[in-house]
Amino acid sequence: YEVRKQSHTSIVDLESNRCTCREFDIDRIPCSHAIAVSFLSNVDFYSFCSEYYSVMFWSLAYADLIYPVSDQNE
Repeated sequence: YEVRKQSHTSIVDLESNRCTCREFDIDRIPCSHAIAVSFLSNVDFYSFCSEYYSVMFWSLAYADLIYPVSDQNE
């Protein structure tokens, strides 16, 4: 899909989760262009989010104890 905004054009490929803005590719979460395309295509854009943004993965990331940083001199 081609998404045009003023003088800028982005190409979105929902099958490969890519956009020429590279935000979708790097962050593994839909950019505004991909969200616009998914909205027009009647596809849930949440299905394009990486599993690493799920509640389960975030819970696992903070499951262990996190110790506060002590004084910088220590």
